[in-house]
Amino acid sequence: MIWPIHLPRNSVINGLAFSAEDQNAAVSITRNYGNISKWYDQIGVWNRSSGAWRPMVTASVPNGLMLGPFAGNGQSLFYWNDPMHSASILADGVPLHNLSLNGKNQVVGHTFATNQSVQPFGADRAVVWQSHSRHLFAGPKTIAIWPDATIPVSKGSVQLDPALSSSGVLAYVVGKEENNMIQSNRNVMRWMQSLKLATYNPNTHKTNIITTAGNGVMTPYFNDNGSRIVFVRQNAVMWVSATNRGPTHLIAKTGTISPGSPQYGSPNAFMIADDLAAPQH
Repeated sequence: MIWPIHLPRNSVINGLAFSAEDQNAAVSITRNYGNISKWYDQIGVWNRSSGAWRPMVTASVPNGLMLGPFAGNGQSLFYWNDPMHSASILADGVPLHNLSLNGKNQVVGHTFATNQSVQPFGADRAVVWQSHSRHLFAGPKTIAIWPDATIPVSKGSVQLDPALSSSGVLAYVVGKEENNMIQSNRNVMRWMQSLKLATYNPNTHKTNIITTAGNGVMTPYFNDNGSRIVFVRQNAVMWVSATNRGPTHLIAKTGTISPGSPQYGSPNAFMIADDLAAPQH
């Protein structure tokens, strides 16, 4: 039997995440929702068998919280601060927290508040995309394996768009840090075309450049078995082998510019590319 959640009065649910064993659910709510000067967010854990609701973290008025995923072992969850419920502040990145079910709370890093910015794998590890600016070309932008490793990054480079394979291999985009373009971004398209694709193996700590600079790769996405990486290049969807530098292959092309990074949209838009890039038998 599944029991209903009994929440405080005048509360609205705005986030839901399930643990791996599907026993607990984390729920983010906004309290005093009808009064904008007094509302604030709260995250709690709901036991789906007993119906018990346990508040875990509460924001001060009028601040918000954004719920992320559980860790793989279900013993902790991730969330972001959402100061003033402000989309503008969120766009530049905010602190990401890891909260254990025992109440231990620690700051993981400063990231975009998207599911791309924290991707759990294994029992208690996660890929974390750290950033302090909404401008993709502005540094620092780095990718880390939380809690114990960083991805090697060249001086003056930004690391973008992390994606995990089913085996835990990481694909990401590498570009040149161009902080001066914040004032005049007329060269953004040229900068995007210079991006290259890399992979990192957390077990061997080896980095591999898959495509050379000039391919304009963005939004990498692994197919089901991790053998190929699908990516966007301007107005085309392409795929390339995930193991070796080699030719890129066209999947589909449109008459308009594709949306770039999933920072601004959902990678689910490219789910069809996963099927099209699957190895043929």
